[in-house]
Amino acid sequence: MHSLNTSTSSRMTRLAGLVFTAMASTVSVPVVNSQENPSDLPFYPVAAAQTNDGITYVVDRNLPGVWKIEGGEATVFFKGSRKYRQPLNAPRCIAIDGDGRVLVGDSAARNIFIVEPEKEPRPISSTRIGIPMAIAVDADQRIHVADLELHQILVLEGFQSEAVPAKKVASVRAPRGLVVDDENQVWVVTGAKNAIQKIAPDGTMTPVLEGADLQYPAGIALLQDGTVAVSDSYQKTVFKMGDNKKLTRLVEGEPLVYPVSLASAGGQLIIADSRGGTVWSVNSDGQVTAVYPSSSK
Repeated sequence: MHSLNTSTSSRMTRLAGLVFTAMASTVSVPVVNSQENPSDLPFYPVAAAQTNDGITYVVDRNLPGVWKIEGGEATVFFKGSRKYRQPLNAPRCIAIDGDGRVLVGDSAARNIFIVEPEKEPRPISSTRIGIPMAIAVDADQRIHVADLELHQILVLEGFQSEAVPAKKVASVRAPRGLVVDDENQVWVVTGAKNAIQKIAPDGTMTPVLEGADLQYPAGIALLQDGTVAVSDSYQKTVFKMGDNKKLTRLVEGEPLVYPVSLASAGGQLIIADSRGGTVWSVNSDGQVTAVYPSSSK
């Protein structure tokens, strides 16, 4: 097998950038308080989290930063730096902890941050994280991280005001999303053969589902009735899996374009559709409603 030379690799990198720009150019630009988006790039939501009272926080890779969406109106919650490796230069995932704090994983700064308006983001990990693709907080306020680069599930615990080291819980090939259940078990969706895996608090791993029916599993969430929801970006579909470990289609095709991250709140499933430039809400019957941009606007 021949390795790519430097010039070939550089050309491929430039081509990937052009493809990304072409895809993003079809996505709408949000309006913030009746003014144009402070970013000159289209809305590109890669992750979302919603509070129990219906406030949605969205990671926008192009902003870069986080939007706060309430009542169909979007305001900038935090705008990150344009400087590489600075906080929220490349935000990738988001969660809300038990105290209502907004946590954001950044793949350039290689850390998880507590993000508040008009304050410097506070790093939570004192050790380097590879690429945090997803984060989730359990009932004991431990932060679980899917590290795509290192192929690991990490945990951060005991954070107060000083950063704490990230500890390895398990090795998982290509982890893309995770969620924690009421028993502090971590459910992970991966790009590997075992598309869904479950990790017990003691680190014991159990394969749950092989990925034969999934082309590009990306996000995972637990629905109110206890079933598992999984997004498949290539199939433009969100599946749900019951106790029988069989997948059924909850939402398929339009209006979904490229569903990535999933979150569950208030009986609704929240979908970040990156290439569709939309955050969707889905009820238990599969009825889809736009959270932002709102169809009522």
